[in-house]
Amino acid sequence: MKTLDPLTIPFIALAILVCVAAPVVAAILACRKGGAKFRTVLAGAGAFVVFAYILEQIAHVVLLQLIPATKAFLTGTPWAFALYGGLMAGIFEETARLLVFLFVLKRFRAWKDGIGYGVGHGGAEALLIGGLGNVNNLIIAVLIATGASDSLAAMVPAGALDAVIDAIAGTAPSMFLVAMLERLLAMGIQVGLSVLVLLAVKHRGWPRVGLFAGAILFHAAIDIPAVFYQLGRLPLWAVEGAVAVLCAGSLAFAFLARRFPAFKEPTAPPPDAPPLLTDASTAP
Repeated sequence: MKTLDPLTIPFIALAILVCVAAPVVAAILACRKGGAKFRTVLAGAGAFVVFAYILEQIAHVVLLQLIPATKAFLTGTPWAFALYGGLMAGIFEETARLLVFLFVLKRFRAWKDGIGYGVGHGGAEALLIGGLGNVNNLIIAVLIATGASDSLAAMVPAGALDAVIDAIAGTAPSMFLVAMLERLLAMGIQVGLSVLVLLAVKHRGWPRVGLFAGAILFHAAIDIPAVFYQLGRLPLWAVEGAVAVLCAGSLAFAFLARRFPAFKEPTAPPPDAPPLLTDASTAP
């Protein structure tokens, strides 16, 4: 019977708690302190679910399972698979931002609305991947720790029980905290990308095209190192270090963008001054 590190369950539980609490706290701060409308947060969360969790996954099924030629090329060529993974995430998620700001949030294009959208988008990602995604891990870990892992046989495909147990029991507890930290850093990056795409929407012509393309490429650049890590081509510390630097840069850009001319709030005209008395007006 597999044994479980005593820290595994507490660390998984902590990861769930943080990945659920962080989006809630960020949304409250964005709305109450930053002035964002809650509908922008909801729009960001909904767009992530539709474009990243549904449409992008359909595209992956088609290209990685249903079409033999693309499946063979992408799965057999590490650099192509890394480029594919990064670009697909960038295209789907940045297109979601663009369409939402163009057609759904037409009246909500202030800087604070970009922050609100980013909190919703990144918060949904943290909640679904780091929060709900770890619930299954917690259930499996508890069953292993209590010696009831055989009950998993009814919950997993035939022959996969050992692999499922090994995946949890064989993972160092610290890895769950690393994954939690990655979700938090990703939230910061999503805020920066949301402000960048909103900036694109506030321009027209080639500036819009260039800013939108830059958002896609930046998103792809973030995801490509993670794909190389999954392929065993990069160490984890290098990937997480790069994500931390990109998060810091994204947040710095997001908050500096508030001063950009495109985000300048129109100021109310001063109240009309009383008419000046002139010699002509005072003459009898």
